[in-house]
Amino acid sequence: MHWYVVTPVICESRAQSCYHSNCSSTIPLYIGGMLSMTVGWDGTGCLVAAELAMEQINNRSDILQGYELRMASKDTQCAAKLGPRVLFHHIYNEPQKYAIFGPPCSPSALIVASASTYWNLITVIYSALSPVLSDRVKYPNVYRVNPIATALFNDVFIWMMQTYHWRRVGYVAFSVESILQVQNTFIEQAAAINATVVSEVVRDTAKNQVENLKREDVRIIMAYVFEGQARLIFCEAFKIGFYGPEILWVFPGWFKANWWLIEDIHVNCTADEINEVVYTTNILGMDVPVISPLEKLTVAGIVSGSLCYHETVFTVTERQGGLHLGMMFVSHIRTPVLLS
Repeated sequence: MHWYVVTPVICESRAQSCYHSNCSSTIPLYIGGMLSMTVGWDGTGCLVAAELAMEQINNRSDILQGYELRMASKDTQCAAKLGPRVLFHHIYNEPQKYAIFGPPCSPSALIVASASTYWNLITVIYSALSPVLSDRVKYPNVYRVNPIATALFNDVFIWMMQTYHWRRVGYVAFSVESILQVQNTFIEQAAAINATVVSEVVRDTAKNQVENLKREDVRIIMAYVFEGQARLIFCEAFKIGFYGPEILWVFPGWFKANWWLIEDIHVNCTADEINEVVYTTNILGMDVPVISPLEKLTVAGIVSGSLCYHETVFTVTERQGGLHLGMMFVSHIRTPVLLS
């Protein structure tokens, strides 16, 4: 298999507790952490990064002097139904929380962001991509530290289309409001450059959608879906022979390592069958570089790249296969211009 790295590897860090000599006399300020730790999107690295950030803040005398940041984390499993439950746990259980960190996925983040406003809780969104969360009128207490999906996926895909002269593409979206909005925005963007889009929506099945893509002879397809839908898509692609070196699939770049080999009761294909699709088809993963490649001082007076390697090099070997945002599944990509 050929590997094409699209984005830098996200670095993960091992945080430590406060080092102040007067730690015992500081007043703790608790943040309610909402991370996906066991099921769905793997947010283990986000917890480590949050702990590192709190460590750096707690060890500075010019920020929150006399206070110490701490975080009480709960697992949301990237599930919309668990978002409100975890939020209410943070609100109604000690210690008191002064802010919310997360959730990581848009469906649950939209619910939590709406509800947390009524408790006047600052909500920091670190990975949810929905453009809706940028609405300052609807979500006045929400602050995000990541780009929105239209910038991460649509703008980059439009750039690729213009660069390689792709005039006809497919766009498959997972059937949730936040993702469908991104798909609709892309269709408008493509129309502005006189490009044609064959759009499909998937949720629990992908049979008709993949068949239509083949019938329409679409060779370049953006799929804004989660891992489960990606496996469904490739299973159906195998069944009808819709795969090979003349086809390019563009997926989000945060899927787990070897995502296509994960056992899934909803997928009626063997791992070997999906493996055949993966190893013969062009697959491109797109993600944001979480660590800036620019060797410039941040507002904290730190060069982000240096911090990354200095603090976290030992965790790379410790969690093989767990670099969930950077070195992922991006596999088998030939020169894109040949697909135009």
